[in-house]
Amino acid sequence: MRDFYGIYGATLKGGDRMRARTRDFLRSLNIGPWLIGFNMLGDAIDAAEGQHSGGLIGCYDYLSSKYGRDRKRLDDDIRRAVGIAWREQCHVMGKVMGRPLNRPPSPKDFIYAAAEYLNQIEEEEMMN
Repeated sequence: MRDFYGIYGATLKGGDRMRARTRDFLRSLNIGPWLIGFNMLGDAIDAAEGQHSGGLIGCYDYLSSKYGRDRKRLDDDIRRAVGIAWREQCHVMGKVMGRPLNRPPSPKDFIYAAAEYLNQIEEEEMMN
């Protein structure tokens, strides 16, 4: 098992707060801060922004200890938040995922797609 900070550097270490951009993105999907998976999902997206595949195991281990949940409950909380976003904003979720969705995406797929989507938006903003 890899060390979380070894994989993700200071992505979450500096204050352990989700980025404002990620927070606004989740709110645009009707995932509100009242939902237990909100912060967990935001932290996972922020951590995944520097990753291309794999690596969520270390992130989940870190987030499990941070939020006092085992990995299964953490995954369930994130899955619930993704499911709410899919029900409330299916068309936006399809845009983020790059394909139409007949059912909610897995947490892992959504986390990486959201990280990539936010990175693309940031790159476009930097070019303008």
